[in-house]
Amino acid sequence: MLFSRTADRRHRTGALASVGLFVVGAAWLIGCSSDADKQDAQPASGEPTAADPQSDRSSTADEPATPKTEMVTHQDGTKWIGGIPYDVYFDRPLEEYRDMTLVAATPGSTNPEMADPADEPAAPENGDDSTDPPADDASPSEDVDWAALASLDVLFEEATQIRNRLNTNLQTVATYNREVKLVVTDGNVLATLAAVVEKHPGEGSWKENAKFVRYLGYEIYLNGGTTGRSNFEATKEPFEQALTVMSGGAPPDVEVEDEFYFPDVADRAELMKHIDTNFGWLRSNINTESRLQEEKAAAIRVATVLAVLGQVMTAADFDSADNPEYQSMLKEFIDGNRAAATAAEAENFPELEAAVARVNNTCTPCHNKFRTNASDF
Repeated sequence: MLFSRTADRRHRTGALASVGLFVVGAAWLIGCSSDADKQDAQPASGEPTAADPQSDRSSTADEPATPKTEMVTHQDGTKWIGGIPYDVYFDRPLEEYRDMTLVAATPGSTNPEMADPADEPAAPENGDDSTDPPADDASPSEDVDWAALASLDVLFEEATQIRNRLNTNLQTVATYNREVKLVVTDGNVLATLAAVVEKHPGEGSWKENAKFVRYLGYEIYLNGGTTGRSNFEATKEPFEQALTVMSGGAPPDVEVEDEFYFPDVADRAELMKHIDTNFGWLRSNINTESRLQEEKAAAIRVATVLAVLGQVMTAADFDSADNPEYQSMLKEFIDGNRAAATAAEAENFPELEAAVARVNNTCTPCHNKFRTNASDF
C-alpha cells in the first residue's frame, strides 16, 4: 500500500504540474511582446533562452502584447511553442488530472533524452534477469565477526534465561495475562538471538536447528500481546515447540526460510525494552567490587548480549539506519558494552563503572533523536 500511495501521489502531482504549466504557459504566451528587438535577441542557433521574470510584465497599455502561439521545430527535432518545450503539455490536461491509474515509479530520470548512459544498470549476463542489491545497501550487521562479539555459550545461556522466564509466564492464562507484555518481548528477543546463532560460525547445542527457534520465537511474539485464553494457547504452542528444539528434540514440521534480514525478525522497540531492563540491572546491581565478584558471570553475559543486540540494530532497513549519526551512536553503545564485559571478566570495577557510564551517555541523545513516534518504548 505504501508503494500505491506513493505512485498515486506522484501521478497526481505530475498531472497537477502539467495543468499548472499549461495555464502558466498560456499566460506567458499571451503576455509575450512581439517587439522586433526581442526577436533579434534570440540566439542564432534557435535555442530558447531562460525567461526573465521581469520581462513577462514589460508590456503596457500603449503597446499591447501579441501572442506567440506558433509551434517551432528546432534542428534537433524538438518542438517549442515560444520559449516553452511542447513536451510539458498533456494533450488533454484536465482528463489526465482526473485519471487516477497507478503508475510504477521509475528510478532515476524519466526523460530518456536526459538520462546518462553511465547511470543505466548493466544488462544481466546469461539471460539472468536478477539483480544484486546495490553496495550501499550493505548492512553493518550482515558482515560481522559474531564470534569476536560473543561466544555461542553466552548466546545459549541468554536464550536459556528467556526460555525459563517464558516457561514460568506461560503456565496458566492468569500468569500469561499478568506478564503478557514481557512474553511478547521475550519472544522477539529469543527469535533475534536465534538469528544471531544462525550466523555465528561456532557449533553446539541447538545451533543446527536455530532457524526453527527463530521462527518459533517470532510466533510467540506475533501471537502474544492480547490477554485471554485464545492468545495464551496460540502463544504457548510455539513456545512448547521451541522448548523441545532447545532441549535437543526434533523441530516441528514447518518450512522455514534459511535466508533472512535482521529487520525481518527483530522488533527494535522490543529489543530496546530488553536492553533497558538489562542495562538497568547492570548499572544498579553491579555497583561495588564485591557485587561484581558475586555476579561476574551474569555481568559478562548481560554486557555481551547488550553489545550483540546493539549490533543487530545497525542492520539496514531499520528506521534511520542509513544515518551516519545513528550508526555512530550505536557503535559507541556497542563498544561501551564490550568494554564493560571485558572489565567484568577482569573483575576491574573502576573500568566497569567507566564503561557503564559511557553506555549510559549514549542512551538519551540517541532516543531523543531517533526514537520514532510510533514506538511504545
